[in-house]
Amino acid sequence: MNIKVRSRYKKEFLTDSTHIFILSAFAIAQPLYDLLSRYSDFFIARHSKPIDIVLLTLFLSILIPLFLVLIEIGLKLINDGIRKIAHLVLVGILIITIIFPILKKFDFLGELLIWVIVFIGGGIFIFGYVRLKQLKTFITFLLPAVLIFPILFLFFSPVTQIVFPEKHEISQKKQLNEIKTYPPIVMVTFDEIATPYLMNEDRQIDSIRYPNFASLADQAHWFRNATTVAHTTRWAIPAVLSGLYPSLEKPKSPSIVHYPNNLFTFLGDIYQLKVIESRTKLCPEDLNLTNKYTNSKNLKERQTALFSDISVIYLHYLLPQSLSHKLPDISQDWGQFFRKKVELSKNKKKIKKILKGRSKLFKQFLDSISPSQDPTLFFIHILLPHEPLEYIPSGKTYGYYSNYGLTRGKWTKDEWPVLFEFQRYLLQLQYSDKVLGELLTKLKNTKLFDDSLIIVTADHGVSYRPGCYRRSLTEKNAGDIMPIPLFLKLPNQKKVVINDLNVESVDILPTIADVIGKQLPWPVDGHSVFSSSFPQRDNRTTLGRKKYTFTSSAFREMFTESLNHFLTLFSSEKSKRNGLYEIGPYNIIGKNVSQFRIAKKKSVKIDISEMLPFIENVDPDSDFIPCLIDGDIITNTPLHLAISVNGIIHGVSKTQ
Repeated sequence: MNIKVRSRYKKEFLTDSTHIFILSAFAIAQPLYDLLSRYSDFFIARHSKPIDIVLLTLFLSILIPLFLVLIEIGLKLINDGIRKIAHLVLVGILIITIIFPILKKFDFLGELLIWVIVFIGGGIFIFGYVRLKQLKTFITFLLPAVLIFPILFLFFSPVTQIVFPEKHEISQKKQLNEIKTYPPIVMVTFDEIATPYLMNEDRQIDSIRYPNFASLADQAHWFRNATTVAHTTRWAIPAVLSGLYPSLEKPKSPSIVHYPNNLFTFLGDIYQLKVIESRTKLCPEDLNLTNKYTNSKNLKERQTALFSDISVIYLHYLLPQSLSHKLPDISQDWGQFFRKKVELSKNKKKIKKILKGRSKLFKQFLDSISPSQDPTLFFIHILLPHEPLEYIPSGKTYGYYSNYGLTRGKWTKDEWPVLFEFQRYLLQLQYSDKVLGELLTKLKNTKLFDDSLIIVTADHGVSYRPGCYRRSLTEKNAGDIMPIPLFLKLPNQKKVVINDLNVESVDILPTIADVIGKQLPWPVDGHSVFSSSFPQRDNRTTLGRKKYTFTSSAFREMFTESLNHFLTLFSSEKSKRNGLYEIGPYNIIGKNVSQFRIAKKKSVKIDISEMLPFIENVDPDSDFIPCLIDGDIITNTPLHLAISVNGIIHGVSKTQ
């Protein structure tokens, strides 16, 4: 081969490689940069470090196209003709990847027609790519995009504030005579608790089902009509911590960049801060003495989780509805989309590692609590009883994460799967009560309970109604989403108060300021609940996909309907023992199977083979208990089922 031919082949290969980088930038990198820029909360919620985002950028813009080029190089070593064919195939795939997500927005065309248009368009492009030199030249002119896309993402998008965080310095000079006047503050914000689910028929806390919430209510101010101002954590938690209403017109990420004035910066000059944030980043890192959660994963673990979740997000972007609905749901959380059942393993260390999670996080919070000469804020936003639903009241886990009957955040119209998921949620709510009890015990054992200002609340509620959204606020589920628990125990409080003021979550920060006697240096939308000028609030407003405003009387009616709906399904422990388990039309929990005639039906086939290794190897001392039985039942008609353990019926279900 002469020098000119070799030079032509080299130039051709260089052009082809350049085109792979360019088309990959448009097909893969830019769509993800655009999505992640618009939803920078994705990185905030998972506490991503700047290095995580930089490495992701290198992976999307450099490593993916480089890998494709290396494939071509490997084929070139075999035969250049094969490489050229492979190059055209790669170009075709990348072009289809660019075209299809655009066309699938026009869903009125129908999926089949879209595929036809995509393949015809892709074929025409490949034909032009082979025949028209001008088309190749045009693609080559797009080369700057390979650098422009990542530069815009890293330096000129909302992600920039995470990659290059600003330092928020707060003077920590404390006057000794002032320090002694400030009480310890303990604040727990649960996730997804609707007040009606805690109550009984008397509109009191169900003290049998939730003894620790009831105990706190008996020692504090319980604001029974408290409501959230937003249906999602990304807006609700900042509203609690800043005292400001969220805005649909100017949405903000839940970070200190957008909320520099918040509870932590307010107290940072006089309080030690021991803060655990699960889905926000409002506390200045240099002031936070508790960074265990954000530093709990090493770079390899963070990157593995990040790339796994990014792949699910991209597939949702890329694939048609007929395929994407089989992917893990990405509408309910910011990560861990590939959650799976706990696999049986003889390796107990492996099981333990799988089961680490929120229980461990709350233990870290408890371990951080100790008396100090300096006033201290102990704060945690804990994802309980938020999904994944995996805990029973004891704190043991059954290791299942999937939601039955939930598609893209909306419940099926079939009542049974929704009822079953509601039951799982309430069992996890009982576990939330248990961790609250552990907190109260810790505070009393350390002699901090009496002297502390204690706030226990939730960011928003959650709904379990067939055909309705689980979390997205609508007029139908507002009574489940808007009401939140709010308990506030003053230092050395002796009197129990049930208060029915129209309190909103934005009132929490100004109330804290009022109680400790420190004036807020910036204006807020909320008011101290102890202020004589507290507003009557004739209307209650909560932000969903749009702003919902209800009169206070209408809200009370929705609250009552939510409570009645809940009690109809599960009663209270006062009126019905085993209320959470006694679901469906048959009252048979606790009865011996010998009391019933067992009918044998040849037409029914049962397969629980995947569960058998769990059931046959139960360790009562393990953190993992296989109490959710999953399998297949083939039958001609729907069946009601009873699950017995050692001859006693402990659960009921129904085939789908």
